[in-house]
Amino acid sequence: MLNLTSNFKNYMKIHGRSINLRLTVVEDDLILVNKNIISIKRRGKGAFNKSIMMELDGELRGNFDLKNKTLKFEFGVSLNNSLIEWINLGFFNVRESEIIESEDYITRYIAYDDMLKSKIDYIPLGVTYPLTIKDFLISICDYLGINYTYAAFPNEDKLIERDVFINRELTFREVFDEIAEATGSFIRIDVNRTLSINQVSRPIDIVYSNRRNSLTVSKQKLNKINLVVLNNYPLNDNYYYPGTIPAEPIEFKFGLNKLNGIL
Repeated sequence: MLNLTSNFKNYMKIHGRSINLRLTVVEDDLILVNKNIISIKRRGKGAFNKSIMMELDGELRGNFDLKNKTLKFEFGVSLNNSLIEWINLGFFNVRESEIIESEDYITRYIAYDDMLKSKIDYIPLGVTYPLTIKDFLISICDYLGINYTYAAFPNEDKLIERDVFINRELTFREVFDEIAEATGSFIRIDVNRTLSINQVSRPIDIVYSNRRNSLTVSKQKLNKINLVVLNNYPLNDNYYYPGTIPAEPIEFKFGLNKLNGIL
């Protein structure tokens, strides 16, 4: 969740506001603003109760060396020539960059948040089993160099009895996906470059950003999930969280989760 001040929210509602973009090349302490930015898109790659990786791509006016650089993306608003208030939309590691030679140079780039570090083959971590899901997750973050600040999440204290991911040709991101399913969570990198585990904990409005200067809130709601089911289809060997099924279950069911049966 983004931390927005009351002023920021008010500026976004008032007609005549000024919208600004800022892109900082962290290693070079170089700040690029609206006049440098031709286009920019920020999108998430993932699925419900999986890991989410954010992608940033766009075009810049000018010749910039962005290869293997880190970009900080910010969105700002001001009203009636007031000071711009900026919100941080995250840090992104440039994976691809090219210079287009035309009348004016154009720099194109594609960058990803630190979930990119998990896109490597899984290897045993040298941990001692059994261990909890929480400790297993921390071990992965330590190995990948991903920051992690502990916050409680479902099934965190369940024991993993053995390494079920070895010799399965998985990436660490696919392991994150399995953990997300087993905990009824999303696993993502927040705007401060820290791994975050989140759940759908209350009904939420579905918000569509159809136009640059307006937001439409639909009448459709996603209700609170109160049951997570791991299913070894076709054996119908289910594991439930919590152990007692609610009277009116609103469930997510995941098939063939590798943690099922050993928790």
